[in-house]
Amino acid sequence: MKIIKEAAAQMLVLPNRPLDATYYEAIVNGTLPEFYLHSFQVYRGYSDALPDQLVDGFNSEYPLMKCRTHFLTGLMNRLKHSVEDEIITDTGMAVTIDEFCQFDWQANRSGSKSEFMTTPNEIEKINSMLDLIVSHLKQKYDLPGFTQEQIDQTITARRALSRFSLPEDIR
Repeated sequence: MKIIKEAAAQMLVLPNRPLDATYYEAIVNGTLPEFYLHSFQVYRGYSDALPDQLVDGFNSEYPLMKCRTHFLTGLMNRLKHSVEDEIITDTGMAVTIDEFCQFDWQANRSGSKSEFMTTPNEIEKINSMLDLIVSHLKQKYDLPGFTQEQIDQTITARRALSRFSLPEDIR
């Protein structure tokens, strides 16, 4: 789904900017490798916590937990898009991404959510994939990566945004 620069620029002038406007800005600015690198480094900074029970929006770490199905779906989509956008062009890396996305994740099994909870091995697999893709992007594009402070700022902003939608009295 490679988006051309002109189409991306048009997305940015819409009255309602797209949720992931930074993606379109990266296309326009020619900084997609940096965009993906930042995304994957931020994902790596999400919580590895595996609660004993299902968590919900009232848990302060909820939106930023790797054990959530939404996190895993978002990560897999971002990985696939990095290949579609031709940021990942190495065949071996593309195969690794495809195998990662085809893995039989607990979160993707049908049944009760509490019946199929993310395992420690799955968190390790996620972290290994993130480490591999970050290393690959840094090396391929000769990028220094983002500082821990920059990553923490993004995570803090995402945490604040997720709480913004909660009612005032329970924030």
